[in-house]
Amino acid sequence: MPVNTYKNKAPHTGKVVSTKRIVGAQATGETCHIIIDHFGKMPYWEGQSAGVIAPGVNPKNGKPNSVRLYSIAASRYGDDMTGQTTSLCVRRATYWCPEMKKEDPAKKGVCSNFLCDAKPGQEVMMTGPTGQVMLLPKDPATPVIMVATGTGIAPMRSYYRRFFVEDVKTWEFKGLAWLFMGVANSDAKLYDDEIQEC
Repeated sequence: MPVNTYKNKAPHTGKVVSTKRIVGAQATGETCHIIIDHFGKMPYWEGQSAGVIAPGVNPKNGKPNSVRLYSIAASRYGDDMTGQTTSLCVRRATYWCPEMKKEDPAKKGVCSNFLCDAKPGQEVMMTGPTGQVMLLPKDPATPVIMVATGTGIAPMRSYYRRFFVEDVKTWEFKGLAWLFMGVANSDAKLYDDEIQEC
């Protein structure tokens, strides 16, 4: 199992393949699916997280921005099945100012906004992978229950893609999978079209 292949002081440089908004107009906030090419140099397993270091410095201390962890939203093969990419499910962090009665652009998540605004070809400094993996059941007929709210769907996406989307001869899911997902409203459903196709 790969762990901490890249660290904060020696990160890996990936490149953004695509950034796509995956919520509707009435969703509370914006969530994006970001595919990053790691060129096959940062392998991971389902359930792990990747770190991202946004460019720039922290104005409070003058030091480079610190790493932010995001659960990986793809199986070890990536969305394109090449093993060269990874995907992140990122909600843009914003702050609602009650006095201004609108979002305060001076107070926003540094890394989440960097990722949600990223364009194809943009470089991304990455660390990891980190965390424990969620192993696939030894018996492929084992029922699986998944529970997630919001961007917590990311590791569950890696699972249902392994179960129902990817054609991998080494392991074939034959059980029953349940996914319980909590969101604020129907426009906030993440990956709903993809899940309906499974």
